[in-house]
Amino acid sequence: MYGCLTSGRYAMTLDIHRNTISQDPKSKQIKSTWTLAQARVPVYANSVQTHAVSDASSGKRFQSDYTEFEFVKILTMVPMTKRDRVTNIRSDDGISLWTEEKTGIPTVFEVDGVLPIIDPFGTIQQYEVLAKRVEVQP
Repeated sequence: MYGCLTSGRYAMTLDIHRNTISQDPKSKQIKSTWTLAQARVPVYANSVQTHAVSDASSGKRFQSDYTEFEFVKILTMVPMTKRDRVTNIRSDDGISLWTEEKTGIPTVFEVDGVLPIIDPFGTIQQYEVLAKRVEVQP
């Protein structure tokens, strides 16, 4: 799968975490946990430049929020879903490429969308994944 010449473009790796939901049988409380689904997945990732968004849901100017989003576009041969999160995006020599400024831990991104890239013969060549930085980092 990764032995062809074109797979050489995946010069980075990342870890995929999948959300599993369970319910406590006694208290009926729903528990959501993130578990490592795949480690060191070959990818190519780059930042997507975004501008700040002004959201005025109430229609009043003084109540509008100013938020800034950070997106990463990821090319990979591994399919992902919106239930996944990615983290630990690193170069081939192990250097973490996206880290939190205050803590220094790798940034966590949630998958926002997945687009399969298909060749003229109908075969999926790779997936283009758009991931958004999680607002509350673990």
